Amino acid sequence: MYASVIEVLEIVKEDGVHDQQSVEAGVLIDITESFDFIFTMHLMIDILGITNELSQSLQRKDQDIENAMKLVQISKQRLQLLRENGWNGLLDEVSRFCGVFEVVVLNMNETYKTRRRSVRGGEDKTNLHQYRVDLFYTVVDMQLQELNNRFSESSAELLLCMSCLNPSDSFRAYDERKLICLA
Repeated sequence: MYASVIEVLEIVKEDGVHDQQSVEAGVLIDITESFDFIFTMHLMIDILGITNELSQSLQRKDQDIENAMKLVQISKQRLQLLRENGWNGLLDEVSRFCGVFEVVVLNMNETYKTRRRSVRGGEDKTNLHQYRVDLFYTVVDMQLQELNNRFSESSAELLLCMSCLNPSDSFRAYDERKLICLA
């Protein structure tokens, strides 16, 4: 799909009705063929892949609370695993992708060059720091924090206890211990 998007942008760049369309297509090509874009795209694919099943479950009308809480825990665990062990795999995946599409892979030990004008007195940081700490860890931590804020241990326990009051299947989920805990 990536190649198709680039191809369409190149067509618009060459055959654009207005000069502005050609310029905008050229800018978009430059952005999409950058290491920064490809890294961010792969990071988001990984994170959305981890949280997709949970997201689908939470959108269903016939909500199964117990299943949703299990999916919350699984998503938290998988995000934590990605944070702890996913950096090298992600960087390898991005490097392979860049190789296929002939995009320059940044040397992680070189100084990070921002597209914006440099801030006076700002510290130099490496590409490794930018992509690993400022981007990878920050995004994964934000996802974990969001899940922890929305589904804390106490609220998850409360939801699980409430699930014993589900009237479906003649109160099949009834559990006296959960009801006592809820009270």
